[in-house]
Amino acid sequence: MTARTYPIDHIPVSKKKSVVFVDLETTGFKPWAGARIIEFCAIKVHPDRTEYFHELSKPFLYSDRSLLTLSPLIINLTHITNDMLVDCRDSFDVFLDFISFIGKDTCIAHNSSFEKSFIDYYCKALKLDIDVKFMDTLPMFKQVFGVGKLSLLTESSLA
Repeated sequence: MTARTYPIDHIPVSKKKSVVFVDLETTGFKPWAGARIIEFCAIKVHPDRTEYFHELSKPFLYSDRSLLTLSPLIINLTHITNDMLVDCRDSFDVFLDFISFIGKDTCIAHNSSFEKSFIDYYCKALKLDIDVKFMDTLPMFKQVFGVGKLSLLTESSLA
């Protein structure tokens, strides 16, 4: 657990299956245009327990000689600074542990097409034949609340 990790009480989602709630923070919006993952977050809810995966990562474009610098927009949006990433592992190395943590379980994310685009890009870049399945909470939020943007539905500055 880190200062950016907030443990929750175990609440079983299913009596038989595990699901993984996923949230990624990135240097931009399109991995194929050079954006990289800087924070991997996942909560795996098993029928009988809860597990956490949380790690910050260095955003290298292609090699350890091409470190990306976070823009003021991304720093403001994520509350992650360049200094926070100095001693972190490369995002592609962290991704291997992250994808192992997910396993074959279904992932749930808000606006999951964003997370899936990064996971698919990293799998392709690392030549991993893995198709991560996602469920998206965005349509439900739009139907129930009339909006999908989480920051409009919470008082948290982190949404």
